[in-house]
Amino acid sequence: MKWWQRLLAPGFIAGNLVAMFGSLAIAQSDLLTQAEIYKLVNRVQLWLKNQPPRSAQVADMVQPLDAVKTDPLARADLVFNEGSLVRLGGNAIFRFVPGSRSFQLRNGTALFIFPPGDESGTVVTPEAVVTAPGTAVWVQHNSDKHMTSIGVLTENPQVPVTVATSGGEGVVVLDAGQRTAVKQGELTAVKDMSLRRFYKACNLAADLGTAEETPSDSLPPQAQNTILTVRNQAIAALEEQFREETEPPPGFEQIVPCTVKEEPKGISTDPQNVFQGFPSVPSRR
Repeated sequence: MKWWQRLLAPGFIAGNLVAMFGSLAIAQSDLLTQAEIYKLVNRVQLWLKNQPPRSAQVADMVQPLDAVKTDPLARADLVFNEGSLVRLGGNAIFRFVPGSRSFQLRNGTALFIFPPGDESGTVVTPEAVVTAPGTAVWVQHNSDKHMTSIGVLTENPQVPVTVATSGGEGVVVLDAGQRTAVKQGELTAVKDMSLRRFYKACNLAADLGTAEETPSDSLPPQAQNTILTVRNQAIAALEEQFREETEPPPGFEQIVPCTVKEEPKGISTDPQNVFQGFPSVPSRR
C-alpha cells in the first residue's frame, strides 16, 4: 500500500515546519560529529574551515561545516559516526551541520543511505528540505537551474519521506519508486520512476539493487549493517514494483539522470560563503 501524496496548504506549513523538525529529539550518539572518506574516484577537494582547499585522500576525516567538492567525473563516498553513508557524484558541493542530522547539498548529486529506525535525517538544498528516516534517498541539485530533484529508493513503514520547499510553501510525501522536484520554489507533481532502470543508470546506487555485492570490510560494522538493511529494503521495493509493472503509466520516467553535467559557475572556495543563506533546520540536542 503506497503512501498518499499530500500537498499541504501554505498556512499549515508555515506553522508546522519548525515543529515537525524540532519535535524529533535525537540522542547524542545519533548526532553528526564527523565523517571519514572511504572511497574516491578522480579529483575531489576538501574545503576546510579557515584553510585553503586541498585534494582529498581516502581516510581523511571531515568535520562539521567542512565542505567536499567533486570534479565533473569524480565521486566521494563518506561514512558518518552514526552509521549514515553519503555518496557524492560529479560536480557536488556538500557539507553537514553540527548538533543535528542535517546534510547540505549546494550542487550535484548525492545518495543518502540512512541507518534503519525512525530517527530522521534531513537533506537541505537551496530549493528543498528532505526529511528521510531509515531509508535511501537520491537528491540532485542543479544550482544553475535552481532545481532540486528527489527520488526515494526504499520505504520506511513507520515514517515516510517528505519533501518541502525551502520557503515552506508545501510538503509532499514520497513512497519507494517515486520522485518529485522543486524548481524555483515550486513543487512539481509526483512521478513514478523505474527502480530497475535507475540502478542500471546510476552507479552511486548500483549495489543497492542486487544481493550479489557485500559491503567493504573497511567500513565500520554499523555502516555495514546500514547497507545490508537498506539493501534488503531496496530489493523488496524493486521486486514489488516489478510485480506491479505492466505498462508504464502516464508520467512514468524510464530513466533518471544520475549526475549534474554543469559545474556551478562563480562558486567561492570558502565553505561559509558557498552555503551562506542556506535554509536552516534547528539543531537537535
